[in-house]
Amino acid sequence: MEWPVIVLLIAIVVLLIWLILLAHDMRESLHRIVANTALPRGDDSSHHGLHGLTNYCIWTNHGGSWKLVEQRFEPGYMAGDPPRRAGAYEGETVRKPAVRRF
Repeated sequence: MEWPVIVLLIAIVVLLIWLILLAHDMRESLHRIVANTALPRGDDSSHHGLHGLTNYCIWTNHGGSWKLVEQRFEPGYMAGDPPRRAGAYEGETVRKPAVRRF
């Protein structure tokens, strides 16, 4: 093989490795975002694992609008605005951070 072909093959391998690492990073970030914003459908008792966390509110989509169903925050915090996007389905549940009072 001639040296330009070898250089091109090395460049392609490096690019592929970089793309794989980038895809892995993006996937991890997406999983983190989903885990911090979306909750499974169901009643309020189904939010296992979140009771130790503080400073958040649970919003549920009912009748095309968001209803605040649970508030967990320390003094100095308050419920923020409901989600800006329309609910995807009836009963969709979203966890949003509480906001600091000024």
